Amino acid sequence: LEVSSGDTKTVLTQSVAILRYIAKLNPEAKLYPSDPVAAARVDAVCDLEADAFTGLRVSKYKARFGFGFLDDDANKAALAACHASINAEVIPRHLTNLTKVLEAGGTSWLPGPAGAS
Repeated sequence: LEVSSGDTKTVLTQSVAILRYIAKLNPEAKLYPSDPVAAARVDAVCDLEADAFTGLRVSKYKARFGFGFLDDDANKAALAACHASINAEVIPRHLTNLTKVLEAGGTSWLPGPAGAS
């Protein structure tokens, strides 16, 4: 995403960074908390999502992460086992953690405050 600040143009990358940038453009909309603790809770939820799907992303985009050799025929069984473990164990474990965060917040919002941040 190309953005401007005065005469300077910058390309922003990373989905969550772009979302934070957009949310901070209009603080009155309260899309991202101004309170540092509340903001850290929102950031933690974003990081929990990243943790939950890192293995899946690495296994899908193998070459990007240095695991291109997993596309070799000799590694097909290992890759299949990896996908099975990710889908049956890793992602459900992380979704359980997200559920605990939601329950601990006491509202229907993952970061905890009543209503959107």
